[in-house]
Amino acid sequence: MKNEYVYILVHPIQEGYLKIGATTRTPEERAREITANASTGLVGKFIVAYEFAVEDCHYIERLVHHRLRKYRVNSGREFFYIKLYRAIKAIEEVIKEVKTQKKINFLPDNDFFWWDNLPFIWKKTLLSNITRKAFLPEKEEILEGINMVIKYCRDNSLRKQIVSLIVDRDFVKKTKAVKWYGKLSNNHKKAFNNYIPRAITQEELKQIVNIEKIDCSGNLLIDDLVPISYLEEVQEINFSSTSVLNIEPLKNLKNLNILSLNHTYVSSLEPIYDIENIKVIKCFQSKLNDQEIERLMIKNPKCQVVLNPLGQ
Repeated sequence: MKNEYVYILVHPIQEGYLKIGATTRTPEERAREITANASTGLVGKFIVAYEFAVEDCHYIERLVHHRLRKYRVNSGREFFYIKLYRAIKAIEEVIKEVKTQKKINFLPDNDFFWWDNLPFIWKKTLLSNITRKAFLPEKEEILEGINMVIKYCRDNSLRKQIVSLIVDRDFVKKTKAVKWYGKLSNNHKKAFNNYIPRAITQEELKQIVNIEKIDCSGNLLIDDLVPISYLEEVQEINFSSTSVLNIEPLKNLKNLNILSLNHTYVSSLEPIYDIENIKVIKCFQSKLNDQEIERLMIKNPKCQVVLNPLGQ
């Protein structure tokens, strides 16, 4: 089990209110941090009432928040007015459902619901494919971002920047992380910000829903294309050198015209036989055999199949 948690915190003078959140550190660390950052008029400490070790804490957190939305005190904060046993039961149910589901059936008329249910790695990937407004993260967000980079990032340049900070074991204290962030180059800040779990804006979500080009190449943590089956406007997808095994989720993307699946274990193109707009398929060192490519060409003789890496 990976070191990620969904937690419930209580406070002695906030009877009936629960803070339900997620962290890639320990819930105890998070409780101390929230206590330290709380209003000076708040006497007492936040206490961990319950914790759940999970595989993708931010994904589980969003599902739980959606399920408990009617108990939420403020849409911008993680406090809920609900009995502790009810909250525990809801979290346990969500974890059980996620473990037994192979995919989430998204609501087609609710972009925010679709987004909230995406795994973190897909959120990061899609955000890196759009233009985002610059923002200055707080210390807490920087620390969460550091943990997410360690877990998900394959960019050696950014990882080296993280290493330069965490070699100092006291980096969590005071403002060392904030100062480190301030010294990053603009490109590194932009890349790092995509790893910080935060609410998406309506404008950013609009860009993603209408995205035309998606590049998730080189990320072995990408093993399923189900999340992007929702993006009907996409025209070009590059998932080369990922862990994707099949392209069934792409069958309804009628605007798709360029598909790159180099260095993957995809062995069948059948799901996209009937997509007339597909013009180019790049499949160097994939598991596609000659017979499969011939079947595609019979269905779509205008499609160009690129087997030579120099043709990419």
